Amino acid sequence: MNDILANIEKAQTDDRIKGIYLDLSTVTVGLGIAEEIRGKLLKFRESGKFIIAYSEDEPKKPITLPAPPTKST
Repeated sequence: MNDILANIEKAQTDDRIKGIYLDLSTVTVGLGIAEEIRGKLLKFRESGKFIIAYSEDEPKKPITLPAPPTKST
């Protein structure tokens, strides 16, 4: 968990990284963790970089994305 948060922070200022790709096919996190990730992703979006969310499977229950993606496929 801490690695995810730290990597989102690093990606925000790393010029080699143009955006974040989220594969939500196997996401199994609780609401508290999702909120922490959401906060980091919202800060990441302030850098002007993209976020793309993807899921291969149709979710069995509604999912709240950690942050609104720039593009969803």
